[in-house]
Amino acid sequence: MSSPLAQLKPATVVPATAAIPKHSVWHNQARGIDNSWPASLRQALLKIGDEIKLYEQAFSAMAKRNVAMSIHEQIEAFERAWKRAYAFAPLPKLLTDLDEAARKEAGLTSSAHKYKYVSCVGYGVLTGKFDENLFKATWSGTQWDYNNLVEYSGGTGDKVDSMARCFNLRQAIDAAYSHYTAAHGSDPDDDKTLKIFMAPEFFFRGRQGAYDISYVSEIFDNLRTFTRHSRFKDWLFVFGTVIGASFDDRLACRRCRKVGANNFVRRGNQYVCRTCPPGSVFEARLGARIDNVALIQKGGEDDLKNAHVIEKEYVSHIDFRRFASPQALQEGKNQTGFDNTAILDPWNNDRRIEIRGRVLPALSVPGSRDGGGSSTFTDERMGGSIFTIDGIKFGLEICLDHLKGRIPSGTGIQIQLVPSAGAHIERLTCVTNGIGFNVDGLTGKSKMQVNSPGTPTKVKPTSSGIPGGGNVNIFPRQAIPYL
Repeated sequence: MSSPLAQLKPATVVPATAAIPKHSVWHNQARGIDNSWPASLRQALLKIGDEIKLYEQAFSAMAKRNVAMSIHEQIEAFERAWKRAYAFAPLPKLLTDLDEAARKEAGLTSSAHKYKYVSCVGYGVLTGKFDENLFKATWSGTQWDYNNLVEYSGGTGDKVDSMARCFNLRQAIDAAYSHYTAAHGSDPDDDKTLKIFMAPEFFFRGRQGAYDISYVSEIFDNLRTFTRHSRFKDWLFVFGTVIGASFDDRLACRRCRKVGANNFVRRGNQYVCRTCPPGSVFEARLGARIDNVALIQKGGEDDLKNAHVIEKEYVSHIDFRRFASPQALQEGKNQTGFDNTAILDPWNNDRRIEIRGRVLPALSVPGSRDGGGSSTFTDERMGGSIFTIDGIKFGLEICLDHLKGRIPSGTGIQIQLVPSAGAHIERLTCVTNGIGFNVDGLTGKSKMQVNSPGTPTKVKPTSSGIPGGGNVNIFPRQAIPYL
């Protein structure tokens, strides 16, 4: 067998400081492999090539970082196979140069992992409220079951409400920092411990059920300005979720029910339907587009490098106040004998909600699986619910997304985050000894599990009350499971 170092083209074609190459360049460089290489090495090299191709297709900085992390992991797998085949031969320089570029892109330090441990810090606060005077009745087969409908609360106007909630969250972060520092600040490994602060789903939404969509960025900017202080340099923040709504307005015909400008022709300053009388076309509001987004920011930083937003895919029937029509209330009275009790159609048949002073169908997020569609993200690394910060691979599922299994097993996430308002950790898909962390707004509780072999290990926090209500739950630090 020829020397393994001779089976690649000269490494000088890839300088040590090079970026991850285009797939065509990599393919050309890797063509020098001798067919006498073991099948395991050839297969491992093909997997590296697949990831490089995916990296080239990634359109966002976070997606590129996620895939760069996967390239590094595939090179590690290649190196293990290499050592089995050629125990004492150094790894080909083509691979070491690529690994250097991938590590740099993924945020890995050259000598060791930046963080050895993680400590989860949950902000326990209630974000769900229900109307004590309006109910939904559901027949179980033997009896009527009653559930309160959602009630919105908050300050008058989006600006007043969102800024008040920003103030409360800043107070909670301050309290969390003080409690954590008092308990663990003198720990010699404190600078090797990443503190993850998380608030629950629906922390930001206001008394109209959702803010105008423009407030999402305002809230993020407000909180990022606060957490950029250097004292938070070893903290990662999940600022709960913000609910924003926009409306789907389109041209429609009253007579033939066609929808969309492509179905009509413009005559003067009006649109007309080719087959219906003049005046049939109008602008219709088809529904409310709900954006339920988790805002993520690394502390101690004032740029957007480690800022990330993840959008919830599924809209739950308990996320918003469902519309109880007079007919539904009358049917409830007839069937149950109670006033203020509605019998509603199944959620997938009637998604009408009260939102921003209107009654509109809750539309699925574009590109989501909600409502039977297919997700834009067949690979969650490519702009979906997986993100990489400081060389750690995270996955975040908002409430129902977790219950629907948005992040499957095998993605390699080390830390699984679940901000929710009604869901708890149901299935861990993080790596063995990975960490699952849930903060729930319906119970005000925070929970953490380690994905131990066999049965997950539940970890208990220490809790402290904080100004403004709620509590801070600090979990003991856990080792981060690196491959």
